[in-house]
Amino acid sequence: MGVSMIASTHLAAGALNSLLIQKYLPKNSGVIKRIGAGFSAGLISHIALDAIPHQEYSVEGYKLGSILLVEILAVFCLVFYSTRTVIMNWILFLGMSGAAFPDLLNIIHKYGFKWGWLYDVENLLHVFHGNPNAVYKIDILSQLLLASLFLFGIWIKK
Repeated sequence: MGVSMIASTHLAAGALNSLLIQKYLPKNSGVIKRIGAGFSAGLISHIALDAIPHQEYSVEGYKLGSILLVEILAVFCLVFYSTRTVIMNWILFLGMSGAAFPDLLNIIHKYGFKWGWLYDVENLLHVFHGNPNAVYKIDILSQLLLASLFLFGIWIKK
């Protein structure tokens, strides 16, 4: 199993969902509960998005690492800005972290530690991964458009 849907889509969805989940928390929720909910919302968004058949990266190794770095930096620049409170930036960051977590485990297992339990956890988090043999797959351009819509949702949510 390769790295899944492009990073921009997962990161933007994780950030937006981390914001949206906040309105369902009790008003007196502490910071830990709010950022924990943000991480969880990001993780759930990853699992949900991976259930949609999609095109994945066609490169590996350093080339993939370079693409991921550019995507991560671009999304970070578009999501974080100084007018947000520190807590809100942490909520966004943890939402993005939750959204990246399953693929991070995949990369760690593939390029680093070959621990069996790590493989099992990564597979569990990718349990609904889209059918690689699906006739229709959301292409990279469509995923970028989806990421743009998620980013727009973050900007208007303030």
